[in-house]
Amino acid sequence: MPFEYTRLRPHWRPTHDATPIGFDRWIGPDGPNAWVKLLNPDGHLVRQVWRAAPQARICLRLHGLSEQKDALEKTPSQLATNHALEWDNWLREQDLVAQATMGVLVMEGINEPSIWEPPIAVAYNLYAEQFAVRMRGRGYTAVLGNINTGHPPNHGPDTPPDWEPLLKTLQATREFGHVLGLHEYCDQRGPDSDDWTWNMGRFLQLPKEYADLPILMTECGYDWAVNKPGGTASHGWQGHLATDVYMGYLAEYDRRLRSHPNVLAAFVFTHDFDQPWSLFDTRPLLDSLIEHAERVRTTPVQAQVQPPVKSPVKPSIQLPYIAYPPLTEGPTIPPGWGGISGLSQEPSSSGGTTMPILPSSEVPISEQPSPSVQAQKRNPARQDYLNLFVQYGAQYSVPWYVLAALAYHESAYEPNAVSYAGAQGLMQFMPATWADMQKALSVTDPFNAQQSIQASAYYLAQLRQWLPAEKREWRWVLAAYNWGPGRVSRATSWEDAPIETRQYARNILVGSEMLRRWEENF
Repeated sequence: MPFEYTRLRPHWRPTHDATPIGFDRWIGPDGPNAWVKLLNPDGHLVRQVWRAAPQARICLRLHGLSEQKDALEKTPSQLATNHALEWDNWLREQDLVAQATMGVLVMEGINEPSIWEPPIAVAYNLYAEQFAVRMRGRGYTAVLGNINTGHPPNHGPDTPPDWEPLLKTLQATREFGHVLGLHEYCDQRGPDSDDWTWNMGRFLQLPKEYADLPILMTECGYDWAVNKPGGTASHGWQGHLATDVYMGYLAEYDRRLRSHPNVLAAFVFTHDFDQPWSLFDTRPLLDSLIEHAERVRTTPVQAQVQPPVKSPVKPSIQLPYIAYPPLTEGPTIPPGWGGISGLSQEPSSSGGTTMPILPSSEVPISEQPSPSVQAQKRNPARQDYLNLFVQYGAQYSVPWYVLAALAYHESAYEPNAVSYAGAQGLMQFMPATWADMQKALSVTDPFNAQQSIQASAYYLAQLRQWLPAEKREWRWVLAAYNWGPGRVSRATSWEDAPIETRQYARNILVGSEMLRRWEENF
């Protein structure tokens, strides 16, 4: 039976706490659903979080990079190119490239762009398109948006948030497989006020075609300055709310977010901040947040009953659905720009040249597994399963690093994972498929890691045999694992597969290639 997990996660800028105290209890039990946001970290701090919670996924922000707003207005496309390069250099310096290409890390760009000013909205769209292309070209996942509370802009006191100025950003987020970032703060009344879907819950006003975008609330909480007269200084919850009152606000916010599985996490601003943001410090709430997380983990998903949210007084006018026209020009890549080795450029249906979702040819994979001793020492999250990946990979002629990358992508090595769709275990088998595996292999428990890995290796090998000879490349096999072998067999070209399936296969192949080449970094 699947259980819930809290979306409330730490936003940490370490200034005097030497270690991520309490993070293991707060996020560790949630396995692949666990997130942390780090501001101005280095590789050492990233690894500290992983030691506390090995399954954690991490959102990264570099303050100096994110505040270059003068350049955003002047040269947005060039700034995006520079930021992608800066992130690439930073990840290489910190020895984190492999984790970034696996999607374990996501990176922010410009923070809180002033998109209520039309010229800035135009500039940010140009920035977001280029940043999306450049980051995906390197195999990295970006956070686009990071929009401040109360934005996108509205056109008066009785109109809802207007997403139209950011349509190109939303399209780039979807087209290149990135994440939408939002900042959501309530005022002294909490989420249960007429501000729901105004300052908090704004994602519910997204245009219909973007309503399921993956979302990170890259900042959230309480801010005394919300809905206050212009010029009011920003103040946090301390001195304005009792601890139990603020925790009640956060619990209510979390309850509302949990009914939307595309909301991945909400980072409560902020843990361990010195001046000028000390009034936001969440350390006094740590025990309460951990207790809340533990309570949520005991709640079955199907037992979640969402009481009706009272109709907001503001806005009183519902945003009509508008069929926005497609972009006339897509993000471009200069000729000869390489990105990840093996990726080729393909013509875009929107004009210009876009990065493909998957290489036009299969990522090279050798058939002989040879994991190094060093890899076993450097990666405790994979150490328990490494021998199983090698054993069953060799038995069924599936490269061990494809199995390892698939396991991480499916469950982040969490043997008890259960998806919202009902997929189970380390390799995320649907019950019907697992029943087939039971008949073929006499496996009995989808949550047993050894049985799940054996079944996955066997199933991949069977898929490869079942598919037509021209579709036995690993990208097609992985597409069949995700999309179904029947659909893959009927597809006339790679572009027939859904973009999500192509992205799925690409991510696993890139991750497997990273494992093969740079085992010591993973």
